[in-house]
Amino acid sequence: VELLQQELGKPDLPERNEVHLLCPICRKGKMVTIWRFHQRGPPPLGSATLTLLINLVKKP
Repeated sequence: VELLQQELGKPDLPERNEVHLLCPICRKGKMVTIWRFHQRGPPPLGSATLTLLINLVKKP
C-alpha cells in the first residue's frame, strides 16, 4: 500500500461532519456506532441482542 501511495499519491478525502456523532444530551461526548441496519431494520433475532447492548451501555 505504501508503494502504491508513493507512486500514485494519497487520495484527497473530504472532511467529515461529525455533528451527528455528538451526544444529543451533553453535546460534548462522541457517540460510537455499535450496530448498523439497512432499510429493513434490525433482524428478528437481533432485537434481543440490541436490547442487551443498550442495557450494557446505559449508565447505572
